[in-house]
Amino acid sequence: MAKSKLRRVAAECEPTTTHGIIKLLLADHKLMRSLMKEVKSKRSSDAKIVASFHELEAVVTSHMAAEERSFLSVVRGHEKFEGLALEGIEEHRVHETVLAGIRRVRAKDRKIQQMKIFCEILEHHLDEEEEGLFPRFKKYAAASTRRKIGDAFLKVREETSDAESDRRGAARFVRKTRKSSP
Repeated sequence: MAKSKLRRVAAECEPTTTHGIIKLLLADHKLMRSLMKEVKSKRSSDAKIVASFHELEAVVTSHMAAEERSFLSVVRGHEKFEGLALEGIEEHRVHETVLAGIRRVRAKDRKIQQMKIFCEILEHHLDEEEEGLFPRFKKYAAASTRRKIGDAFLKVREETSDAESDRRGAARFVRKTRKSSP
């Protein structure tokens, strides 16, 4: 059943891009890490931290929805990925709970501290996916399957994204990448 589920979902997706799911997830992770760096920076003003965190929150929320609906829903039923997929989904619930708690805090110093702690939790989650789930999936899934799941991810990501926030975050990421390139 597990292999057939991967193939069935892949067959249902219309290919519209040449990017596989892993490449797309890693691109989002890179954007999130860039925003987290701004949130955790000692040089950032409180206003900059809050603005960067709001952009991060929008990206994370859209990313989690897209990842769950396109990628984790597929690998969850496969014995090689079941545990890692369930862990990822549960960690997403933790992220949602922490984000809801941060939204309720009124004291600015406390709120900023919680934003920084959220970034640490998120970074741990990204590391786990990048070191465990993604390499394993890439090893066992065909490139065509990865591309088809990537297409589904893009569709959901587009539906769930705060376009303005994502655009600003992506533009900032591109500028920083250009500055740091040799």
